[in-house]
Order: sequence, then structure tokens, then C-alpha cells
Amino acid sequence: MAALSGRFFCWQQMHHYYFLAFAIACLTQRVVEIVRNDRNVAERRPKWTAIAITAIFIGFSLGSVFEAFVVDRPFNAPLAIFGSCLFAAGFVIRRWVLRSLGSLWAIDIDIKPDHRLIKTGPYRFCRHPNYLAMLLEMIGFCLIPSAFYSLALFLPLYVAALVARIRIEEVALVDRLGDEYRTYRRETFALLPIPRW
Repeated sequence: MAALSGRFFCWQQMHHYYFLAFAIACLTQRVVEIVRNDRNVAERRPKWTAIAITAIFIGFSLGSVFEAFVVDRPFNAPLAIFGSCLFAAGFVIRRWVLRSLGSLWAIDIDIKPDHRLIKTGPYRFCRHPNYLAMLLEMIGFCLIPSAFYSLALFLPLYVAALVARIRIEEVALVDRLGDEYRTYRRETFALLPIPRW
């Protein structure tokens, strides 16, 4: 019992550093993912939504780490487990999105000449599963260290940027795909994985 208590005390003292290592791994993975999958990222001038979402993403990541170290909150295991589950769900959905889109995936709104409508994988359930994944990851990431201030500050900004981006992206997709996308839009929700009947 004393050994178990000692391990828990050690985790309470060290969880900030574990979370810092996790945050560094997440940011590194995201950079590698962008470089590997978005071939045109260096040649494009990013739109304001991509810049805003990237800035907010960096803000909530750094804010959560800063809050974990500065705000003296005890480690909340149930909340951290719940946050980890949300983050893992978002990560799995995002990898599914990458696999489904293939060469069409981009960090920015990038309608390619050979662009086609993807309705397989997670796109069977909603039109923008990548943004759903990002929301789950963001919320889960903030909950792991109980970074409530970062979540309260950056989540509304993130949602506002996503709403603007979805509107711009859907206009571009309608322009490129026409009635095919209009029909798909009538059949599915933007973020909720619930089919429309």
C-alpha cells in the first residue's frame, strides 16, 4: 500500500513533465504529418482561416502546457483519462481522414484541378470529419492537465474559425462540384456523424 501511495505521489509531482513530453510529441507529429501529406504547403500562400486555426492550435497547445506548470491543480485521473479518450478518438478520426482523402488532403482550402467528392471512410457520416477530429483533440488535450483556462479561452476562437472555414470551403466545393456536392450537403451534417434522412 505504501508503494502504491508513493507511486501516486510521484505521478502527482511529475505529471506536468509527462504532459510536456506528450505536447512536444503531438506538435512534432503534426508538423511531420503536414510536411508528408500536403505536398503544396510550401508553394501556397495560406488563407486567413489556415493562419487563424494554426495560431489558435499553437495557442491552446502552449497555453495548456503553461497552465499545467503555473496553475497549482492536483492531478485529476478521471478527467485525464476522459481527455485522453477524446484525444485518441480525434487522432484516430484524423488518420482515417488522411487515408480517405489521400492526395486531396491539405492543411488549407485547396481545391485541386482533379478534385472529386469523397464519400467513403468518415465522409459517409459527416462532411467535415477532420474538423470534428480537431475539436476532439483540442478538448481532450486541454482536459488531460485540467487546463480549463486555456480551454475556455481558445475553444470559442477555434469554433469561430472553424465555422468561417467550413463556410468558405463549402462555397469552393459547390463551385467545383456543383449539384453533386449540393446533394451530398443535403444528406449529411457538417460535423455531427449522423446521417440525414
